[in-house]
Amino acid sequence: MDSLRFWVQEMHVDGFRFDLAPVLARGDQGFDAQAPFFHAVRRTRCCAASS
Repeated sequence: MDSLRFWVQEMHVDGFRFDLAPVLARGDQGFDAQAPFFHAVRRTRCCAASS
């Protein structure tokens, strides 16, 4: 999250592609849409999607 925050705040990146999201969210039973990684992204204000 620190790296994402740096890229947003210091490098002014306005979006990210997570092509490897299935790897970041892999649990014992396969892909988990409720994986901790996704919760961390949602909680990080600078990186959360705008609605």
